[in-house]
Amino acid sequence: MYRFEWTHGICPRMTDVVPVENGSGLTLKQRDNRLSFTFRKTQEVDTNHLECNLKLNEYQKSGTSMNELQSLPDDDKAAFALETEHVLQVYDNIAHHFSETRHKPWPQVLQFVNSQEPGSSLLDVGCGNGKYLGHNRNIIEVGCDSSMKLCEICIRRGFSVVQCNCLNLPFSDESFTAVICIAVIHHLSTHERRKAAILEMARVLTVGGQGLVYVWALEQQYHKKKSAYLKQNKKNRPGRNKNTEEDNGSFRPQYRETQAPQRHEVGLLPQEPKSDFNKTDVKIPTTNLPIHENRTGFTHQDMLVPWKLKPQKGSGDSRDRLSQDRAKTETNRENEMSNEEKISLEAAGKVAMEAVNPSIFHRYYHLFREGELESICTSLPCVQIIKSYYDEGNWCVIFEKIA
Repeated sequence: MYRFEWTHGICPRMTDVVPVENGSGLTLKQRDNRLSFTFRKTQEVDTNHLECNLKLNEYQKSGTSMNELQSLPDDDKAAFALETEHVLQVYDNIAHHFSETRHKPWPQVLQFVNSQEPGSSLLDVGCGNGKYLGHNRNIIEVGCDSSMKLCEICIRRGFSVVQCNCLNLPFSDESFTAVICIAVIHHLSTHERRKAAILEMARVLTVGGQGLVYVWALEQQYHKKKSAYLKQNKKNRPGRNKNTEEDNGSFRPQYRETQAPQRHEVGLLPQEPKSDFNKTDVKIPTTNLPIHENRTGFTHQDMLVPWKLKPQKGSGDSRDRLSQDRAKTETNRENEMSNEEKISLEAAGKVAMEAVNPSIFHRYYHLFREGELESICTSLPCVQIIKSYYDEGNWCVIFEKIA
């Protein structure tokens, strides 16, 4: 038998999946130096007499512990770095696939766009692939997005767009009579940045102009009704046909009306302390960022949400071939696993498998609690809330610029 007849390789990865420190679940950790062990089976041994006590937490390099995990940023520089890696770069990588899944406008957003009077001007902040542009032919529309790839898709579709950050819009004061910002500011990683984004939208609005903001809700079940997001999980719809009306996006939004410009009661989840969302001196908690399991309820307010990239058919890209080779290697390894190893692998959960898959990207989200978006708006003296409501797993606010 030749000793070196069998060879193997280690695929390069930027992150590792590690347990959340002082908590449950898994999270991503930027890869540093790591230890790799290769075991060869040489003879039959009684595994009951084997011990492998690897103290990885004691391993240190330059004073940094291996179990030091990525946490929420506590300043603008760190926030920008987090958003660049887990928002901007991700959307540039998934732009084509993302655009294929974003084609049907949400009814209440479309109603707001179509309600603008002829000759009005509307800015779509974070326009994505331009899903809400081009519906009202009687108004002037401009879109903007931080992803150049998504902007290129909009340009090919004939829309007027510009690449920019939502915190620094390249427009003069009072340039637009209406603004929409759909599923954008929940990608900002600090309270101050989320507040600044709404203030920047108000800056480019004319006095009397209105803005519509949608953010993803922590409460994916509201008034005992599951959101469309949860309903896409087959476990949550026993006996239902997968082509139901709710799954196709035809739904009636659930409303929780408010009267402007009053402040609103902040209703939180059970067994959670009430938070003061308007306090600007609240320090960002240094909790770790857990990985969300898609189509399930959210367990934390700040999470990494996986996006599984759809492979392009007929692509000869080397990365695709690498993924195929890796899949074959993993299949062969799984066939050689003992029952104990398979049980351990299952216990690690679906989240761990997604985190190490090179075709899965992780997007940062801040999930808004009930009242949190309203609280940000009411803290700004230049706007007042016209209407707030819950729409299929999203908290929504229509505000008006008053000064």
